[in-house]
Amino acid sequence: EKSYDEGNLHARPTGCSYRVIIKRLLSTNEKSNALVALRLVKKMIERGKRGNRDANPDTGTCNNVIMCLVQTHDEEAIKGAWDLVNCMDQSSREGMTIMRPDALSFTSVLGALSRLPSDDAKSAAVELYNLMEERGMKERTFIHLNGAALEIILTILSTIREERAALKILSILDQVEEFGDKKNTVLDCTCLTAFLEALLHVGTVECTLRARDLLLEMIEKYRVGSSTHLPFRRAFAGVMDAVTKCRHEHSMEYVQEMIKLVNNVPFEGYFHKGPGALFYSIAIDFLAKNDNPKAAREVLLAWEDKCQLNQDIERPNTIIWNKLLRGYSRSSAPDKVSQARKVLDKMIEGRNQGHGRAMPDLTSYNTMLNVAAFAGPDKDAMEEAFRIANTTFDEMKQLDHIKPDDISYGSMIKVVDRLLKRSDAKSKILKRIFEECYTNEQVGPMVIKEIGRVLSAEEIKEIRDIVRQRRGSPAAIHVSQFS
Repeated sequence: EKSYDEGNLHARPTGCSYRVIIKRLLSTNEKSNALVALRLVKKMIERGKRGNRDANPDTGTCNNVIMCLVQTHDEEAIKGAWDLVNCMDQSSREGMTIMRPDALSFTSVLGALSRLPSDDAKSAAVELYNLMEERGMKERTFIHLNGAALEIILTILSTIREERAALKILSILDQVEEFGDKKNTVLDCTCLTAFLEALLHVGTVECTLRARDLLLEMIEKYRVGSSTHLPFRRAFAGVMDAVTKCRHEHSMEYVQEMIKLVNNVPFEGYFHKGPGALFYSIAIDFLAKNDNPKAAREVLLAWEDKCQLNQDIERPNTIIWNKLLRGYSRSSAPDKVSQARKVLDKMIEGRNQGHGRAMPDLTSYNTMLNVAAFAGPDKDAMEEAFRIANTTFDEMKQLDHIKPDDISYGSMIKVVDRLLKRSDAKSKILKRIFEECYTNEQVGPMVIKEIGRVLSAEEIKEIRDIVRQRRGSPAAIHVSQFS
């Protein structure tokens, strides 16, 4: 090099000379030698620009250096690889097509940048993908749509919870749908799920709705015969969770639309695909909390039917059934007490048939009593609610695995107070409930609160005296609350 620079044209170094040394340096897999190889490649590019065309590195040589640099997992070396790809791009634009960066050049550096924790590395990766996209679209090679590059950039964009990331994901998805076949990018379940999950990670309302549309498109393609488009269970659950949390004015409609479509499509025989327990659970919880227990009940029964056809799907457990029961507590429907009782009866039926996951527990019965306590305002509805509450309370006392607790007795006191008119009979019932509660040592904060609210001062004094006489019982600790 020195001799040639001093005028000895016979000493002109050729690309072969550089490549031999670079190959030997890279064979050691050491960071220091990889950085030396990087300097040599840059020197080759520099000499090429000065007229020594024989020294120009080709794409293969540059890629070998890039691969060695990124395999060190060192930030300095990865930045060097990123810089080399930019040099390759700039030089090829200036006419040195022999060193035009290809998919391997870009993808190798993209992958390395994605593994660095800094925000600067993410920004550099997005910038590099934009450069890759620009070349792919301009040259019509669509190198930015290869599977490896898509997987990397979607992973990076999904961690950037900003509008620009959402817009970029949507832009890439549109390009894949339009040009993916030219790069053999198959829009199958795996590819579409990657887009879907990236959209959900960004978390904006626009991305959530686009992810929902994408899921519905996948389901529709599966319905008409394309089994490769059947979404994974995590996709079903992820979209349902995002839609219920995005606070969109039409969230209720979107949830019901998804449920209706899912119920009309058979998903049997696919492990880890199709709607699973989490999908149904999220929908039931959302519908029950938003004053639509009727729709939540339909979803739960549809879930039960799916379990009959596909043993791979978990049956709804007691927690899910209890969520539905709590939904009736919030409901304004006039027949909510009788409907809640039907749900409890369904749980009991499941228990009798050997489905232990749906066995009603103490929470189930207490929730049923709470639903009854807020019945009305129609007189017939209140009488029916009292009858159901009384039956439910009597059932509890006959069971072996559960017994009424403080909340049970407190709820029953609330039922009597709200559903019966004030009379001597009502006062006797309240006293009898409290006496039974005290006998079973279940007097707790809720019972004290409710009984103190519904009985007269004289009746409270009578109860207080009874409690004071038996200070050794657990109820004694609550005596001061009567004062």
